[in-house]
Amino acid sequence: MIESLGRSGNVEEALRFFDEMKARHIRPSLYVYRSLITNLKKMGKVDLALSLTEEMNSCDSELAGPMDFKRNKRL
Repeated sequence: MIESLGRSGNVEEALRFFDEMKARHIRPSLYVYRSLITNLKKMGKVDLALSLTEEMNSCDSELAGPMDFKRNKRL
């Protein structure tokens, strides 16, 4: 949802969803951060993108990453 809103130029709405997600203690993934940062840069909101980059880097170990999305192989 955040990716789609950001791509369509609705970065304010994407940020609202992102903030709501964090308020509900849902752990954002690295991909959500990267998507939001990219879309903010495209919309000229570089300062906000930089602050999200710093936030992402400061909590890097707590973010959902590739291993959290991997499926277990069944034997």
